[in-house]
Amino acid sequence: MKTEFVVNEKPQPFEKPASEVYNLAGSKLTQATSSKMHELAITHNILNIALDEAATAQASKITKINLVVGELSGVVSDSIQFYFDFLKKDNAAEEATLDFRIVPAQLRCRDCQTEFNPQDSVWICPNCQGLSIEVLAGRDCNIESIEVE
Repeated sequence: MKTEFVVNEKPQPFEKPASEVYNLAGSKLTQATSSKMHELAITHNILNIALDEAATAQASKITKINLVVGELSGVVSDSIQFYFDFLKKDNAAEEATLDFRIVPAQLRCRDCQTEFNPQDSVWICPNCQGLSIEVLAGRDCNIESIEVE
C-alpha cells in the first residue's frame, strides 16, 4: 500500500548551513569545500531527511520524493538526480524516484507594484523600467512530500 505524506506543514528546506554540512565519511565540510560539492551535500540531506521521515512513519520503502526547486535557488536538478542515483543504493530509497517541481522566478517592482517573470537575467520592470525589484518566488528549495510503502 502506497502512502504519501507531507514532511512538515511548513516545507522542510534540504539545505543546511555550511557549518552543519558533513561529507559521507562524517567529516564537517567548510564553506569553501561545501560550495564545490553543493549538490552532493544537498542530495545527502534530501536522502537523510527522507530516510528519517520514512522510519518515523514505519515505512520499509521510499518510492518517490517530491521536491520543489526554484529557478533562483542555485540548485541544479540534473546534479541532484545524479548524486541521488549514487547515494540511494542499499537503503530504503533504493527504488525511489525524484520528482522536481520547478518554481519560476517571479518578481515585483517596488516602484509601481507590477509583478513579472524576468527574461534571462534582465531584472527591469517591464511597466516602468524601475530597478528596485523584490523576489516573490523562485528561491524555493524543499521537500514537498515523500511517498512510501
